[in-house]
Amino acid sequence: MTIHNGCSALGFGLLIATLMSACSDAPIDEPSADEEQQIGIAQQPWSVVSCGRESTTPNVTFQGRIDLSSFTSPTSYNKCTKSYVVDVFDVAPDASGSGRDGNAFFDVRDAGPIPTNQADCEALEGGAIFYQRSGNAWVALTDQVVSAGRWAPGLFGGMVCFPPAVSFEGDGGLEEGASYRIAATYRNAAGVTRPIRFDHAGPVTVR
Repeated sequence: MTIHNGCSALGFGLLIATLMSACSDAPIDEPSADEEQQIGIAQQPWSVVSCGRESTTPNVTFQGRIDLSSFTSPTSYNKCTKSYVVDVFDVAPDASGSGRDGNAFFDVRDAGPIPTNQADCEALEGGAIFYQRSGNAWVALTDQVVSAGRWAPGLFGGMVCFPPAVSFEGDGGLEEGASYRIAATYRNAAGVTRPIRFDHAGPVTVR
């Protein structure tokens, strides 16, 4: 199973952002109970159990894929402890599977105003929990996948902020016909929620 924190390329614009960043695209380990105590500003960790309950209704649902491959949440939300919940049912063939140059995946990133100083940048934290539908239940595929803002050199000089982001593709890409839930949160140093951008990329084969 492949999950990432940091940056991931989604089209030319995000490719440039990736080149500008100092973040790694290496798979990360899921946090242990001890590591959850180090989430920082996400001092109220959104819960794998509470966000996966049938009684937890999603903020928004999509059929086949996230509409237009991208969706941004409002700034304020509070499902299962300051979380925004997205359900994607019956993933379509062109939004699933693997490609020679990239697999289908979800990318979940902080879409709030970008800080202009190091302290505020590095105080940004959050991430997502990814689930898959099995029978009549949501089964967690990950624990909290967390990320923080990075203060790093920009492509054109100077230091810039790269907001936190996480991604998930499962084993060889998202499964065709499967249904997924994403419970995400991003917060600033004061613990105030920030808008979240949800991207859904299909497999990539460059001819």
